[in-house]
Amino acid sequence: DGRIVATRQNGRIMSLPQDGGARPVLEGRVPGGLTYAVSASGAPDVVAAISWRGINPVAWLHQRGRDEPRRLGRGYYHVSISGDGSTVAILSWRRLRIWRSGPGDGSWVRLPLSRRERRAFDTRAELSDDGRRVLITSYGRNARIVDVEGGDSRRLVDESRPGIFRGDFSPDGKRLLTSGGGDALIWDTGTGR
Repeated sequence: DGRIVATRQNGRIMSLPQDGGARPVLEGRVPGGLTYAVSASGAPDVVAAISWRGINPVAWLHQRGRDEPRRLGRGYYHVSISGDGSTVAILSWRRLRIWRSGPGDGSWVRLPLSRRERRAFDTRAELSDDGRRVLITSYGRNARIVDVEGGDSRRLVDESRPGIFRGDFSPDGKRLLTSGGGDALIWDTGTGR
């Protein structure tokens, strides 16, 4: 919702309020070395990050009230968190995994990637605010919305456009904003157009 921004600095991650204040609302040290991907939720007490630990990138979830961050897995290069902080998507060169908070350590859902998505160097996965859908984009005209629970997907189609490289859901989840090929487009998530 734009009220929280995540930043990384000197091996630490912080989420900062955008009300002009400079105080961190959540701060945590990322185990390992260089932190290179951070995603903040609308909830000020949950931040996800990826850092290098040895030769492998490792995904972490920082939650207020926990002494140590939760390790989500290694070998991942992209992270996205839902607006309410309950769902995290982590992406590797071969797979997309979704973690949902819940009793105990939560639960995992694995979503299949297409051959093109597995081979593309810039595949990304962005969660909707409620964590029920994920937008998967990769180089060229490959973009689709996937239902996290059922795995059903809907491709975004506009053959007149050169490509979609990034995107994000509107707060209500009814629209998408995508960018690529010098264009920014707004899509209806129900129709994929």
